[in-house]
Amino acid sequence: MKIYEAVADALAAERVDPIFGLMGDGNMSLWSTVAARRQAEILSARNEAGAIAMADGYFRATGRLGVATVTCGPGLTQIGTSLMAAARNRSAILVLTGEIPPHAVNRLQSMDQRRFVEACSARYLSITGTASLAREIVEAFRLARLESCPVVLNMPNDIQEWDFAHPWRYIASDDLLPPADPAPNEEDVERLVEAVMASQRPILIAGRGAKLSGAVPGIRALAERIGALLSTSLQMKGTFSQDEWSVGIVGGYSSAVTEGLCRQADLVIGVGAEIGHYTSWGGTLFPQARLIRIDTAASLGDVAAAPGLHIRADAAKTVSRLTAALEERQVRREGFRTPATAETLAQRPEPFPPATDGLDPRRLARALGAALPDDAMITCGVGHFQGFVAMYLPVRPGNEVEFSSQFGAVGQTLPVAIGIGAARPGRPHLVIEGDGSLMMNMQELETAARHKVSMVLVVWNDSGYGAEFHRLPLKGFTGDTAKWSSPDFVALAKAFGGDGVTLTDLDALPEAVARGMGFEGLFVIDARVSQSETSDSYRKLYKGEPNRAPLLA
Repeated sequence: MKIYEAVADALAAERVDPIFGLMGDGNMSLWSTVAARRQAEILSARNEAGAIAMADGYFRATGRLGVATVTCGPGLTQIGTSLMAAARNRSAILVLTGEIPPHAVNRLQSMDQRRFVEACSARYLSITGTASLAREIVEAFRLARLESCPVVLNMPNDIQEWDFAHPWRYIASDDLLPPADPAPNEEDVERLVEAVMASQRPILIAGRGAKLSGAVPGIRALAERIGALLSTSLQMKGTFSQDEWSVGIVGGYSSAVTEGLCRQADLVIGVGAEIGHYTSWGGTLFPQARLIRIDTAASLGDVAAAPGLHIRADAAKTVSRLTAALEERQVRREGFRTPATAETLAQRPEPFPPATDGLDPRRLARALGAALPDDAMITCGVGHFQGFVAMYLPVRPGNEVEFSSQFGAVGQTLPVAIGIGAARPGRPHLVIEGDGSLMMNMQELETAARHKVSMVLVVWNDSGYGAEFHRLPLKGFTGDTAKWSSPDFVALAKAFGGDGVTLTDLDALPEAVARGMGFEGLFVIDARVSQSETSDSYRKLYKGEPNRAPLLA
């Protein structure tokens, strides 16, 4: 048996399926072994960065480890941005790569791979031979799952080809992981009870950890007992959209009504939510509130702007224990749920006038949400357009939303969406990406079409880099350097094996979405959006204008 065959055995024992990747010298033996055995579906990307982003998307959709394989040297350097984005998202992914041996005569593709990987905030482990092979592989899986981080497992090209004849036994990492979901201790529960008892205007913020732990129903019950308003982080948009006392997203994409209520709050509890710089709007959104975070992470990385108490425990168990403790003491509060608050929630700011130089972006976002099936997944990219989607696209509780904004890296969304689509085959999937961002990973259009990963890809096409176009004039420059004539994205989709339509009239949107949802594979809607209209968040952040965004009904 070769070492690469033993690695394939380990992947099978770990029940890895699918595997994302791109073949090269450093991984072709492993790739071919997995393919010949048909032990897992292999989704071959067109760029190594895309393969890692797909594994990241798979984790985001399922909470299960995503696995990818790329070649060494230049194949590895391609994945830097995707590794950083996965690390910022705390995505558990394993990347298998090769390495040019230090004694090799041809060292054209050699480099210090460890330094590169660790600079990208990922962990780096290496296979050293036959004696410790099982331990080294299982440690990579264990580390990725336990610390919820990207791990690169290096398989030196020469060692991969070594033979070994001694008995090979591999125990999957699931059997070696400690019990998950720690319960809160009594001291922490008592701290929460005291904080609730001292509050009059509480707000609960549900983050992704609330979803992963199954805490959402418990959050509703707790909020009803203590009179709290319900809200979410960006990634949980729409969770409480049908609840009477919901204020939607809290943070930079809050409505005007939500901002005002947050500034009145005297207690904010983040359940599975980091409440970092953007959620706290630089620490300015809760000037009167005590802040408490409940999260299983040992430490949270972006909390300097809004410090507070951190309770390291499972979100669902903590919320349940807190609610039970309050019930034992017969605590039930009106809290924030007053007639005055209800009157505030009913307010609707004066709408912006419609754009005249293309599709109005606010109306496009509203129309997209209205056209979606109740069970549709939504994956949105990062850029100027993200503000319109976050603040104006209505989301129902049955929808699943993913904003691929970690690390602020444009160009990541299409491959992340492919990974999400591969994890959820058969689910309707709306993907929203900017035209400039899409051009960075346009080759993955062919990947989506070739593997028939169904998605309706809305290209938010303002013929430029919107973020720079709107900010350059504020610095005294012209925005023209961030503009271009747009390619025909529908023609490109068709050339790659997909289909699509160009959208210039919102009346045609429902039919286009319905047609795309019924198409097997890639369907592009090239939406020609106003270039001049500035998002609400940019108006607020860069122009100092008051927030006029409505609370989504």
